[in-house]
Amino acid sequence: MENFLLEQTVISISPEPVPADEVLRALGMSAEIGNTGDGGCVPSADPHLPSACALSATLAAISEANRAIVGGLAIPRGVVRVVAVESIADDGILLDSSGRMSGTFMPCKGRLYEGASHVMLAIATIGPLLERQVKAEFDSGDPLAGVVLDAIGTISLRSFASHIRRNCAERASLLRMEVGPRISPGCEVMPLEAQRALFSLLDANAIGVALSDSLLMTPLKSTSQVLPLGSNLPARLATFSMCDACPHRDRCASIIL
Repeated sequence: MENFLLEQTVISISPEPVPADEVLRALGMSAEIGNTGDGGCVPSADPHLPSACALSATLAAISEANRAIVGGLAIPRGVVRVVAVESIADDGILLDSSGRMSGTFMPCKGRLYEGASHVMLAIATIGPLLERQVKAEFDSGDPLAGVVLDAIGTISLRSFASHIRRNCAERASLLRMEVGPRISPGCEVMPLEAQRALFSLLDANAIGVALSDSLLMTPLKSTSQVLPLGSNLPARLATFSMCDACPHRDRCASIIL
């Protein structure tokens, strides 16, 4: 493994604007609207599509939110570390905690780590400024700005988490290793209790993230992940998605929208 993230590493990137269509999709809106021909603001003929006025106002809010994001309202930072896997059981994995008397047990569905010699642990955040601004928008009576800004923050955090995985995969490939699916505490195959193990192995204070007694992270726009890493991962992990393990996978869209 040489020195491949065996010591904690801090990763940061510059925030980028989020494409308007991604934000509209996250809000359950469509860019298609009824065309009146005179620029008037009337409801769409389809009740599931936004009116011209609603779409115009939302696009303006997206543009303003993106300017704030790029201007420093979001500060993507993450801590990453690769840890060896000592053993794998049905109910979890035992991780090598160098310098400790014993390893660290992380509860999860062990089958998702079969073939993994290591795991990549990561905690990522975009900082507390955005959530404070979201609250300020609601308090000032501008819920549209608050909702749009919150959606952009969520998309930005998700994109940053994906960036971290890609970064790890690129480094791993140089060692002829593969990276498995992104798995986060609190999902169907990894209980929230796994946060304790993850935070014990990473110094989240380095990026300003804390874990509450209820195992929730602050700032709110933070996420954590545990990625299988190995030279001979099962082929099924290459196509595995957390959606595959979710009991709501067949009706996800109706729940979200």
